[in-house]
Amino acid sequence: MTKLGQMLVDDGYKRGKIQGALLCGKTPEEVAEMFDILLQEVLKVKENEKDMKKA
Repeated sequence: MTKLGQMLVDDGYKRGKIQGALLCGKTPEEVAEMFDILLQEVLKVKENEKDMKKA
């Protein structure tokens, strides 16, 4: 797999973990702390999910 391909797989895996935690009722702050990532990343995934539901 190319480096770009691996980056896309890793990004999708991370987004899936974030979405799963949010669906389980965790707050964005809890998710950010749980996965040791920035709160902004969690909020971006949450916003993208809202946009996908509108379409």
